[in-house]
Amino acid sequence: ANTAWAFATLSLPDSDLMDEILAEVISKVNDFATQNLANTAWAFAKLGLWNERLMETLAQAAVRKIKDFDAQGLANVMWSYAVLGFRSERLNKAILPAVLDKIDRREFGIQELANVAWAWDVTGDEQRLFPFLQTAVGRFIEVEGFTDAAACTDMANIVRLRNAGFRGQDQLDREFRNRFFWPMVKAFKECADPQHGEDLAQAVEDLEAAVKELGLTNFGHAYAREAFRRMVITW
Repeated sequence: ANTAWAFATLSLPDSDLMDEILAEVISKVNDFATQNLANTAWAFAKLGLWNERLMETLAQAAVRKIKDFDAQGLANVMWSYAVLGFRSERLNKAILPAVLDKIDRREFGIQELANVAWAWDVTGDEQRLFPFLQTAVGRFIEVEGFTDAAACTDMANIVRLRNAGFRGQDQLDREFRNRFFWPMVKAFKECADPQHGEDLAQAVEDLEAAVKELGLTNFGHAYAREAFRRMVITW
């Protein structure tokens, strides 16, 4: 598991070695600690190596040890399966109560909350996503998730698309708009405004500086259309 993790961290998809690791994992998975399970799933997802037998084997082992996972391990497993497009009903069924329990225990942080939401969003598992968001949005605000641009963008977009009156939904929307949406819209409008001169290089440089300061790389699918409408300038 550690070897696979190391190769994935370095983005070195040595197929022969990974095949050997695959066989080793399947034969010894019952001896794996939860961190080994999470790291192995993450490594194969990071390298884009899809193997049904491996994912099934890891899922079965994870279900047996679900109570031993920490918050990061649960989030990493979910992220890995979502990246590979592999759905395990048994694993998802076991993970939901484990995740909700750890949120109640205040063990979930910003990145873990965003990763779990993203995983159930991209796999279309609304059955788990809705009860998760009902608890997770409040926790996300509690840990000031809006200080992380990428995590806040994911969570705000996922919540807005469902618009199911989740606790804290309005505050999340407001924080995302005030911290990222409106400043980014303003930066784009200033870049395009001819009143700021014809120096294109300077305009682009100013925009790049704003993007870097905000840490925002995209508006997300739920906010993008509104952002473009807001950026329309009349001279």
